[in-house]
Amino acid sequence: MQAQTERLGVAKLDQFFSSHGWLFREQMVHDYGIDAHVEITKENYPSGELIAIQIKSGKSFFTEQNERAWIFRTEDKHIEYWSNHTLPVILVLYHPEDEILYWQVINEDTVKS
Repeated sequence: MQAQTERLGVAKLDQFFSSHGWLFREQMVHDYGIDAHVEITKENYPSGELIAIQIKSGKSFFTEQNERAWIFRTEDKHIEYWSNHTLPVILVLYHPEDEILYWQVINEDTVKS
């Protein structure tokens, strides 16, 4: 069931970006912390501007929140990898029952140890 839930999140994100004309590219090889890239388009033409995406799907990612956001906890090695990435990285959480995607950029302003 876990693999199916993961696929739902990837598919929903692909649908979202594709419906807005951006180019969604899933990482099909084993990844360390980047599941996909999206290329921004301008006037329906690829811009060369890319965003790296880490996708997490499932109700288990929605157990902790504060007044402004869901709390996502992970290991320091993942934060370090995303923070040192050459592309901007966003984390996307997908709630399969509500069919809602939530996202946040990963940077020093949004990450707390």
